[in-house]
Amino acid sequence: MLMALIITDITITVAVGVMALKEIDKLRKDTEHVELSVIMQTRKDAEKLGYDIAGIKKELQEELKEHISKEFIAIPYRHIR
Repeated sequence: MLMALIITDITITVAVGVMALKEIDKLRKDTEHVELSVIMQTRKDAEKLGYDIAGIKKELQEELKEHISKEFIAIPYRHIR
C-alpha cells in the first residue's frame, strides 16, 4: 500500500514537472515571438521615420531655393521706391 502511494506520488510529481516544463517552453516561444514582432515593428517605424525626414528635408530645400531666388530677384528693385 505504501509503495503504491509512493509510486503514485512520484508519477504525479513527474507529470506536473513535465506540464510545467511544457508551459515554460511555450511561454519562452511566445516571448521570443513578441520580441521579434516588436523588433520588426520598430525597424519599420524607423524606416518610415527616415523616409518622412528625407521628405521634409527635400521640401525645406525647395522652399529655401524658392526663397533665395525671390530674394535675388528682389535685390535690383530694393532701391526703387
